[in-house]
Amino acid sequence: MNKRERAIYLQLCKERPWAAGAFNRRVAQALAYAEEVEMEWPKCTACNKGVMLPLSDYGQEGSAVIVKVWACNSRLCRYTIRVDKGIVSYEFAQEHRNGR
Repeated sequence: MNKRERAIYLQLCKERPWAAGAFNRRVAQALAYAEEVEMEWPKCTACNKGVMLPLSDYGQEGSAVIVKVWACNSRLCRYTIRVDKGIVSYEFAQEHRNGR
């Protein structure tokens, strides 16, 4: 972890103590990389507060799926756009649907 990643990681740990350390570390790496290449994450269209972060996964045979889910980084929103076998689905957290 470089200096910038560590600074972002420590900030995330303070802001999101409920999140796992590995999750905060990955988010810190992604945000540091985005700063380095001057990338802007798309704003969440559901809440207009958070940004959508691309998340990767592994396929059934173990091959990497580069971007499988886009998820809002706002704890209150948790809006996701997901791709499963070529089908795109949009999901809100239960609290968001109920207007909480």
